[in-house]
Amino acid sequence: MASQKFLFADVDGFVVDVVNISDTLSNLAYLIELDAENPALVRGYAKHTDQLLQALGNLVRSAEAAVCAGSCS
Repeated sequence: MASQKFLFADVDGFVVDVVNISDTLSNLAYLIELDAENPALVRGYAKHTDQLLQALGNLVRSAEAAVCAGSCS
């Protein structure tokens, strides 16, 4: 999922993308707790979490730019 490029296209798509990222982050938090005794797995989960947080930030910034469309300061 993190390799996917998330950019704002429409409100419905935005909500779907945000929900998908949120659900995946929740699942990763569960896996981190479940596999706490396996540092290699936890590092992988943490890396994926970081990628998803970056994707979420990019998505929100692209939505802000689309909504503002030059009218925001």
